[in-house]
Amino acid sequence: MGTVRSVYQIIDDLRAGFPIELLSYFEVFTKRTISAEQFSDYVESLRWTDDQILESLDAAGITRSLITDSMKSRRAVSLSCTTPR
Repeated sequence: MGTVRSVYQIIDDLRAGFPIELLSYFEVFTKRTISAEQFSDYVESLRWTDDQILESLDAAGITRSLITDSMKSRRAVSLSCTTPR
């Protein structure tokens, strides 16, 4: 198993080192240009406590989740969730 990182560490990493070239990816969803500052502000709004995250997962009925660092650079993270059927 890899290093366990807190939400706060992940948020700090995203704010400090998200590749500018990837910001255009968000235009697909937002239909507007996103600046590095706007992205940083948005990511800061995701700074939840572990309890808040767990409560949110419970409320959504998510029983398992897996977060992986697929590029070992802490810049590409994938999240997989499952809910009971």
